[in-house]
Amino acid sequence: QVETYGLQTDDFDTYRSSDYAFSTPNDTIFFLILNGYLDALNQREANDGFDTTTTDLQTMTVDSFRRAIAITYDRELFASTVSPARSGAYGLIGDAYLYDPESGSRYRDTDQAKQALCDFYSVDVSQYSSLDEAVESITGYDPETAKELYAQAFDEAIAAGYITDEDGDGISDQTVTIEYAISQDSDFMTTTIDYLNEKMQYAYENEWSNRIRAGMSDTVLAGWAGSTFNPFSLTDLYTNPSKQYDANWFDATSVELEIEVDGTPISMNLKQWSDALNGTTVTVGGTEYNFGEASADIETRLDILAAIEGRVLQTYDYIPMLQDSSMVLLSQQVYYVVEEYNP
Repeated sequence: QVETYGLQTDDFDTYRSSDYAFSTPNDTIFFLILNGYLDALNQREANDGFDTTTTDLQTMTVDSFRRAIAITYDRELFASTVSPARSGAYGLIGDAYLYDPESGSRYRDTDQAKQALCDFYSVDVSQYSSLDEAVESITGYDPETAKELYAQAFDEAIAAGYITDEDGDGISDQTVTIEYAISQDSDFMTTTIDYLNEKMQYAYENEWSNRIRAGMSDTVLAGWAGSTFNPFSLTDLYTNPSKQYDANWFDATSVELEIEVDGTPISMNLKQWSDALNGTTVTVGGTEYNFGEASADIETRLDILAAIEGRVLQTYDYIPMLQDSSMVLLSQQVYYVVEEYNP
């Protein structure tokens, strides 16, 4: 117990930054799932008792509003505030995922994965000495751009009739209200919601998964676990309607993505790319494609995985917030033989 101490809530302020504190990443990336099911939101606003003169739900479907939320929170500050054993998250695929288990090679360490994050967070790699330095600059927090996007969302929501500004003071007559869905209350959830409420308001509900999918609740901090040695399989979670959280408002078969493979640009929809990446032969324009483990080299597969991750991030249905992990404090007489955790 003295040699390795599991940090408790009260310890984190003192020891989280210690040279002897080690974090072990788990599978899950926790992201905010944002409701984009406009039909369900319209129905909720049409219900008796809903006051459209003071409250609005529809604005959360506006792309600029969702983009603003994505850069409203400093991820490391969020993690240290609500769950200090965890760290900030920036992509859909976490630090623990290995694309080559035998060598311990991580997806997030690849140039493809790093470039996907730089593209999503609008980081100009040419302004840094290396791709690594560019990625390290990402915080997920850009208050000036967020302000511009919220202002743009205000104008677009006015134009769409979602909100009004009768007195012309630049403040909507309605409060955009986002309902948080949870399975049970806890100190962690209370801390999380208190933090998020600096920008957004939430209400508590049960059966969170079904309520999110049906558009009856609006956001939840959730994630996926498993397939640590096969990050490629995770694409199915975001393109297969039987698994997607956002299947009622995002159709992966309707989104085209062009990827260059061996110097040749190939265009398929997201679902086809995911299926082909996971070993299914897909026929497009009379040509068969299969980019499974037995059919394509690893660099091509990483290119495809990173391209799919980047495109799904651009839906702003899933905003990465936390990398799940646990944290212990070692004594000065104890060390890990290898300080970098390998699943």
